[in-house]
Amino acid sequence: MKKIALVMDGWKRFFTYAWPSGILQRIKETGEEVNLYIFNSSGDWSMDDGYNVGEYNIYNLPDFNDFDGIIMDLNNIRYMDVGQRVIDAVKKSGKPAISIANKIDDFYYVGIDNYLAMKEMIAHLYGVHDCRKFWFVMGPADNYESNVRVQALKDFMQELDDPYEENDFYYESFEFGCGYHGFMKLLEDHGDIPEAVICANDNIAVGVCEAAAEMGYQVPDDFCVTGFDNFDKASYYIPRISTIGHIREEVGYRCADILIRIWNGEQVPKFNYTDAEGIFWESCGCESELEIDVREHARDQILYELENTRFEEQVLALEYELLNCKSVREMSNLIPKCIPSMRCDAMYLIIDDHMNDFRQRKDYYQQLIDDENFHVQGYPKQMNIEFAYESGKNIDCEGKTIDSLFPMFDYGKGGTDFLFMPLHFRDKTVGFFVIRNAVYLMEKQYLFKVINALTSGMENLHEKEKLEYMNQLLYCNLLHRPYF
Repeated sequence: MKKIALVMDGWKRFFTYAWPSGILQRIKETGEEVNLYIFNSSGDWSMDDGYNVGEYNIYNLPDFNDFDGIIMDLNNIRYMDVGQRVIDAVKKSGKPAISIANKIDDFYYVGIDNYLAMKEMIAHLYGVHDCRKFWFVMGPADNYESNVRVQALKDFMQELDDPYEENDFYYESFEFGCGYHGFMKLLEDHGDIPEAVICANDNIAVGVCEAAAEMGYQVPDDFCVTGFDNFDKASYYIPRISTIGHIREEVGYRCADILIRIWNGEQVPKFNYTDAEGIFWESCGCESELEIDVREHARDQILYELENTRFEEQVLALEYELLNCKSVREMSNLIPKCIPSMRCDAMYLIIDDHMNDFRQRKDYYQQLIDDENFHVQGYPKQMNIEFAYESGKNIDCEGKTIDSLFPMFDYGKGGTDFLFMPLHFRDKTVGFFVIRNAVYLMEKQYLFKVINALTSGMENLHEKEKLEYMNQLLYCNLLHRPYF
């Protein structure tokens, strides 16, 4: 059985489920005996550096020597040194490695051809709509994909000997706010509007349109706007946003295909591009023949809201029940009971034994002084299997421990995925949570809130046990009694 490691960081608190979905699709098509192991953080979500350190520690969990191929999406990682540590560890393993949408020396690249796609967009504005004066609202200045798109725009202008200024460009993020702030800043700097605003993605394009409307301008009557990625925002916003469309699952699909070909001894090119196409709608003045079923979209949104409301109620019930738990194991048992939406084959909770120290009344005084002995970088050599749930049943794991991911998470059926998520109290790592066959949960974006509720409950319990221990210690010291 071959193993693929997928290392990725969520966009804010959202899972990029397209990658594992595409990878598993290709594995199942070929019938190859391959399983997928996903190491996911949400380190880009919080402004708390301590919290983010705890999230990113999940990348220290795998030994990449245990895997036959490695796929990485490091584009959302907030700290350069974190991404570099992953790159160094993968290189050291010597295993075939693929980088998604980011050029990294010695690794294969899979993603769309951002350069050609952005050139197609500006060529359309230039040739079809006769635009000559542009503003450019782009993503972060240090983002690979955004920078390739910027270079394509600059090269196009230079090839046509059409002048541009650096102050025609605005850089910030891939969020709605970037478009809003970018339009306002460029309008302040230039004093008048361009003929077109080219944006690094659809979120930014919508922000530009909203800022323009606030200032009394209308798109496309006053100027054109274009986006990138063909998210729902492009399809259903008014006006519909001209964009670059691509199927994100194809990236994961191509990654798995490349690894299988490498394992079979085939030669694979370093750069591998998935399909992308220009989609030209009202925001640039085009009329598309593609019909959008607005009623179907509205129906889907209503059903999503109803489903999400039920899930929020389940999370609230879980948070309430966690308050009454007297152990981490009790907390873990509540998850499948309180969250029936958690459709998966199995769940596991692996924790640092230090979680039990106060309850077991160990000699913990020095550790109190040392601010507790949880790991900040890496994981303990041996950890407790605190909870295991398989095929609808709790598994007895009393006293069981692991000192590596395998053989515990080996699995005899190919096309299986395991998702590993960090558990931590800010920067202090207390363990990790594992789900088998979790792609549905990733797509529905259920997991972050469940894990957050569990972690908060564990931290509250730990602090309560710590306080009880300290009170008992103080009481015994006052009475000159031995506590232990």
